[in-house]
Amino acid sequence: VQHDWEELKRRPLLVLYKSGTIDSPKVYGLQVTTTPGGTGYRSKFKYELKDWREIGLRKQSYINYDHIVKNETNDIRRLCC
Repeated sequence: VQHDWEELKRRPLLVLYKSGTIDSPKVYGLQVTTTPGGTGYRSKFKYELKDWREIGLRKQSYINYDHIVKNETNDIRRLCC
């Protein structure tokens, strides 16, 4: 899940809900990022994950909770719990 101008790479997503079909899934969630929150309006809505290693992330990560993103592919894997 990424913006059009960002380089193509796999990114984690905190899934909120899914719909669609098995052949055409629609998965919506919150972006997980390694960029910490700041004081600006668009960067202050981030929640610091306390157990990021336990859930398989490589770096300290944050949930960007100011907007919902849509996953564009059907490559959704459950990594924990």
